[in-house]
Amino acid sequence: MSDDEKELSPFTEATRARLVLAAEAAEMADYLRGFVGISEHELRADGSAPLAGSVVDEANRLPGMARRVLEAAVVYARLGKLTWEEVGAALDVTRQSAQERFDEAVDRFRTELLSPENPGYTGEFGQIRWRLHPAAREPEQTARDLDDWIRTHRDHHEDVDEPEVAPVSDGLARMDPHAELRWHSDRAHQQWKDAAHDAHALPPVEDRLEVAEAVLGAWEKIAAAETRVSKATRTGLEHARRTVAELRAQLDTESSADTTRSSR
Repeated sequence: MSDDEKELSPFTEATRARLVLAAEAAEMADYLRGFVGISEHELRADGSAPLAGSVVDEANRLPGMARRVLEAAVVYARLGKLTWEEVGAALDVTRQSAQERFDEAVDRFRTELLSPENPGYTGEFGQIRWRLHPAAREPEQTARDLDDWIRTHRDHHEDVDEPEVAPVSDGLARMDPHAELRWHSDRAHQQWKDAAHDAHALPPVEDRLEVAEAVLGAWEKIAAAETRVSKATRTGLEHARRTVAELRAQLDTESSADTTRSSR
């Protein structure tokens, strides 16, 4: 990650959810295009269709794809601050029905945003490392890919004289520093929740350090925006710097111990 990327605040939760919706929709649109063309030998002169079975088999995937698009849309709506009453109204169902159907998906996505990697992942063969949708896990690359997708599928009759605007990436929103602080606090809390699956485990020091450095970065942004740095900001900066220094020292100690053990 470049220094410029490190200075950028994380994308908002709603932004990442919207990227998942966009990625799922693009995948479904590409899949649907396969049903449009009719090959030379697909239909016989006698009216029979020897390839019809495979078409039915392929079409059978569409309900599942549509469910993923709908689920992604509801997750996006909830992270975009819509109430369950509003979601239910859009679906023409009650608030309770909408919540019962999609609440688990919303909670799961929020948890995966805070902890993208499966707890307990060791790298053994057959394990699934990531549980978060790749579009939310890699939003920068996803946005660029979707920019290209839209340009590729752009209507040739569109006005090409208008200034170039990235059709996806220019519409994304990032957290302000205060929201970023809350976000990283939630990430730290989730690290301890994940570690609780093993009664004797602690969150890896490198993971805690990564969050601590992000917290420090958020405090530095807040300080830079203040004409006169407040006492609360100074306190936050001091605590963040101390935490980062302690975790770096702990990581160095662990690395030295590992080096000593490996040399024996």
